[in-house]
Amino acid sequence: MAVRYRRQAWYVAVLVTASGAWLGYALAAAGGGPSPAVTVFCVAAYLLVWHLGLPAPAVGLISLERVPQVGTLLIFDPGTAAVINALASLIFPFTSRRYRQGSFKVAALRGLHNAAMSTFMLLCAGGLYQALGGRMPLASLSSMDLVPLLALVLVLQAVNLLMMAVFYWLDGRDVNRLLTPLYALSDLVFAPAGVLAALLYAQSDRTPFGLYAGLLALFVLSFNAISKITGDAGDPGAQSRRSRQAGEALRGAQRVDALGSQLLERCHTLFRFDEFYLVLADRERSELDIRLHEREGVRLPSRRKPISSGAFGWVLAHGEPLLVEDGHDPPPEIWARAEHTVHPTRSVLIVPLAHAGHALGLISLQDARPGRFVRADLHVLSELAAGAAVALADARAYEELDDYKARLEQRVTERTEALELADAEKERLLRELRSESRQLERQTREDPLTGVANRREFDERLMLEIRRAQRHGGRLALAMLDLDHFKQINDRYGHALGDAVLREVADTMRRQCRAIDVIARYGGEEFALILPEAEGTSALAVCERIRGSLEATDWSRLHADLEVTISVGVSEWQAGQLAEDLITETDRRLYRAKDSGRNRVVAVPREAPA
Repeated sequence: MAVRYRRQAWYVAVLVTASGAWLGYALAAAGGGPSPAVTVFCVAAYLLVWHLGLPAPAVGLISLERVPQVGTLLIFDPGTAAVINALASLIFPFTSRRYRQGSFKVAALRGLHNAAMSTFMLLCAGGLYQALGGRMPLASLSSMDLVPLLALVLVLQAVNLLMMAVFYWLDGRDVNRLLTPLYALSDLVFAPAGVLAALLYAQSDRTPFGLYAGLLALFVLSFNAISKITGDAGDPGAQSRRSRQAGEALRGAQRVDALGSQLLERCHTLFRFDEFYLVLADRERSELDIRLHEREGVRLPSRRKPISSGAFGWVLAHGEPLLVEDGHDPPPEIWARAEHTVHPTRSVLIVPLAHAGHALGLISLQDARPGRFVRADLHVLSELAAGAAVALADARAYEELDDYKARLEQRVTERTEALELADAEKERLLRELRSESRQLERQTREDPLTGVANRREFDERLMLEIRRAQRHGGRLALAMLDLDHFKQINDRYGHALGDAVLREVADTMRRQCRAIDVIARYGGEEFALILPEAEGTSALAVCERIRGSLEATDWSRLHADLEVTISVGVSEWQAGQLAEDLITETDRRLYRAKDSGRNRVVAVPREAPA
């Protein structure tokens, strides 16, 4: 077990012992508890608000947990409320892969800690509430209840923050970066909702409470769905976008150096380490561009080395993350490539920055102490890197564009100074600048492999077509097309043949579509098709032609055993419908086509108005 886990385990053991003893005393004095049905309902309420909370990579999540905590404290005795909360706390980490960071060891540690912490929180807050004359159960509200209620809420928050601070401090994290004032105050907003739940529960007619519980559940579900939709809008990696919000927050840095500084700051929040590397893969020169290297708080100069060098070269060549818990006992294939330096390194964590199937670079954290990093850290850093890779791709494109423009402008200046009277030459250079800028602009909107529109162009064109259809009362259809079993094609025949298949699919779509239709590569093996002035039936016909053409294609010229089919979902836009909703609806039909056997088109044509 890692050193920091041992410290946390001792802390959790002490906390479990103390809170368990206090809980036993409280239960002995309390008497009977609620019925099994009520207990199950309360536990389910806790699990609901946690599972639908907002991801916060540094601290786990932000949720409405104060609602059931305050509610149960005002309905039951503190011991009973603590048992219900502790039971839910033990269960939750084992049902949430994101929260347990891909490790059941972390799940057990977090589950025990949260159960003991919540027991201590509720016993402290409930005891103080009763000592100040708070009524239990709370059946009505008067001015005399305000002071006990305020004390209850503040003690819950204070004990929660204190114990989390100790837990993360023992984990080696910077508590000041994690527990910001905004996070510290976020839970207080939901405390009144817990008071209202207790007041409604105390009424003889439980119908209002049932309606309130249903409305609260609907609010949690809706808020979670909205956060997913807004978080998904700019991320082309649809399959894991909900777990990459920390990396997505890095987008907007238009230079790689600025992005590296932001990424370093995020890693300081999440991890403790001696050294940080941000390395770019310059495949044209076959070099590793070590763009940012910080050792013990000191920035070291950028430098380059051969792309196959050391562990960095191994990670880029294999496209896999690497965890070395003790540098004295690394994997043999890493030991053979290791570069021995004066600076001692015992713990190593390296994660590739992969975008569109290619490793653009890597992030590495290193430390002189063994056991600094564990599997849970690898999971967290991989999620951060998944989003950061998108930002890196943008930053490199912006950087190349800016650098190219700067170089051309410098050439123009030098020519102008040297040849003041050579107006024709100056005009030629200016035209070259404009032409290259337009070409680079086009490249930022075009998928380099297939030549169709990329995700950014698709998003803009879909919004444009929706506004046009809304303004003129026109029709619009959207199709999402996904190659069946494409991963098997890549695994069996190689990525080069997979790229050839993608190009052939794009060419087939061009042949079957109109000039006004927009064909885009949505991500990986998934394409999107915007069909202006098309209703559901005609869009279905177009997609059937594409599907049939691909099914009938003689793929043996690429490989004798190759067969390629697609699954398609089609939707027709309705007046007032948002782009995100249209995409979600179409994607749902695509998955229906996959689930119903693949190689088919699923569409539900809109009914004509009566």
